[in-house]
Amino acid sequence: MKTLKNSLMLVVLMAGLNNRVSAQYNDNDNDNDTEVKVDKGKGKDDGDQSKRLEVIQKSLEKKKGILLGDTIYYMGKPNCLFITEKKFLGSLIQGTCKALNGKEAFWINLKTNEYLPNNDPNKRFFEIVFVASNAKINYMGGQNALIRDIAKFNLFEDGVYNANSERKFCTMTNSTTINTGVVVYQNSTPMNPNNPYGQVERSKNGMIQAQGNQIIQDFKVIGTFNQFKQATNSTIQNEITFYLPNGTMIARCTAYGATSHDFTVITTLDNRSMQINTGMITEAQDLARYLVNNGYM
Repeated sequence: MKTLKNSLMLVVLMAGLNNRVSAQYNDNDNDNDTEVKVDKGKGKDDGDQSKRLEVIQKSLEKKKGILLGDTIYYMGKPNCLFITEKKFLGSLIQGTCKALNGKEAFWINLKTNEYLPNNDPNKRFFEIVFVASNAKINYMGGQNALIRDIAKFNLFEDGVYNANSERKFCTMTNSTTINTGVVVYQNSTPMNPNNPYGQVERSKNGMIQAQGNQIIQDFKVIGTFNQFKQATNSTIQNEITFYLPNGTMIARCTAYGATSHDFTVITTLDNRSMQINTGMITEAQDLARYLVNNGYM
């Protein structure tokens, strides 16, 4: 009886020892898993840091803005924040550009010009609205071009928005419309309330001429135009676009057909549409006359 009792006690002791050994082994497995996860995380962090250093070096060597994550780097250091708020198939639909302290500088919205055929490179553009001044432009370029121009035209200095560069950015980038609304740019030239869009002062009774790509009246260049023709949808598209000397696009005029001179004129100031018939060799001159007589040029 005593021998049986001793045997039972030995079995209980052995079972307890096995449980402690098993528990210790399992704890070691958990520790190993934790270390692997830490190592994996550490590897990802190392990769991100390596990529960031690569972008910083590239922005310094190429002297251009480069986007990494939500930050634009320029000349080897962070320049501003470029926050994508809405995407479609990887393309920017809506976004906000901010100073490094998070203060909003301008909003970005993708827009579509329904009057243009789908194969026109100007079909889609970014509408940019500047927060402080309420200035609005239509930026004719993609996301990469916009990122480069933000840095190139010095919109941010040391991570802070540079309002003095706004006017230069608006007038010297590939922006076809400048709608200033109520904005008065911070410069030495006050805005003329009777001429807010930069029309050239001259006698509007003078003859209107088209010379090269310039529109001339009263011996002054009052605007410019671009004209191109292309085959589209089994017909010929003839398009003439007019600009004020400061770069503001004021009208896009389109005719369809190899011999047609019936133009649809869309004025960008008020989005008004009008049908204008022109002469065969005086297209630009006749269209410019309409724009002058109706106060657009």
